[in-house]
Amino acid sequence: MASAAWLAALALLLGLMGTHRPEDVCARDAANAVPAAQTEDPAKIQAALGAWERMWDELNTEGVGALAPDIRIAGARYAGDTCGMRYRRLYRGVDTETRERLVIAAFANDPETKQQLLHPLLDSPDVRIRARAAVELARIALRRGDVDAAEAALGWSAGVDLPPSCEADRHYLEGRIAVHRGDAAAALAAFTAANTRDPGYWNAYRDRLPVLIRVLHEPSHGAAACLRHARNLIEVLGLLPQLADDTRQFAKLARSLERFGAQSSATLLASGVAWLWAGEEAHGRRVLSRALEAPELLPTACERAMRTRIAIALEGS
Repeated sequence: MASAAWLAALALLLGLMGTHRPEDVCARDAANAVPAAQTEDPAKIQAALGAWERMWDELNTEGVGALAPDIRIAGARYAGDTCGMRYRRLYRGVDTETRERLVIAAFANDPETKQQLLHPLLDSPDVRIRARAAVELARIALRRGDVDAAEAALGWSAGVDLPPSCEADRHYLEGRIAVHRGDAAAALAAFTAANTRDPGYWNAYRDRLPVLIRVLHEPSHGAAACLRHARNLIEVLGLLPQLADDTRQFAKLARSLERFGAQSSATLLASGVAWLWAGEEAHGRRVLSRALEAPELLPTACERAMRTRIAIALEGS
C-alpha cells in the first residue's frame, strides 16, 4: 500500500538531488544557464506548445479522470512484499522450503532475519527465485543506505524475465539507486519503466515528481524540453488521485509540491492544480496567485506558457 511516510521519502529524494535548497539550485542554474533558446528550433517549441495545450484541452473537457491510469487493481506495495513475496499462489512449481522462506521473509520485521532467509536463495537453480530474492535484498540494502550493495544485489536479477509486477519493482529500485547517484535522467527512465510494467505503481509515480522538477529546471535545456517536462509533471500528478488511498493522501502530495515549489511558476502551477484536484479550491487559488509572482527561471516560451495557464486556472477556479 502507498507508504504513510511518503513525505519523508519525497523530501529525501529532493535532498539527494543536491545539497542546496531547490530554489538556490535553480537560481544558480538560471544565472549560469546556456541560452539554448537562442539556437532552438522554433518548430520544436511550437510542437511542444501544441502538446501542452492539447493536454489542458483534454483536462478541461474530461476532467482529471482523463489522465487516470488504465488499471483494474492499483499496484499497491506492502512493506516487504517485493515481487509479491507474501502470496504463496505466485510460487507454483516452487518447492515448499523455498516458498516458506520467501513468505516468512516477506513478513519478517527484522532486516537481518530477512537477509538470512533470502541470501541462500541466491544459489537456487531456479533463476526466477534468484532474481526475486535479489530484488528484495536490493530493497533492504537501500533502506539501510547501502547503495553499492543494492546495485550489486540487482545485478543478480539482470536479464531475467520476471513477471510484470516484479519487473516493476526492479525498475523502481533502479530509479532509487539513480536518485542516490544523482543521475536524474536514469532515475526518470527507471521510474517510467516501472509504471510501464505496472500502471498502478504509486511510489514510482510519486518519486518521478521531484525528478521531473529537477530536469524541468535544467539550464541547458531549451523551451521545448521545459514544456515537455512540465507536461509530464502535470500528467503524472493527474494519475495519482485515482491511486491515492483517500483525498488526504493526495492533499499531502499537493502540500509537498508547494513546499518545494517556490523555485518557479511551473512547480507552483503543479501544486496549485493539485490542491484544486484535492478539492481545496481556496488554497489552490492562493498557491496559483503566488505562482504569478514567482521568479522567471524558465526559458521564455516555457515561462510564458506557465503563466498563461496559471491565469486561465485562476479565472476558471
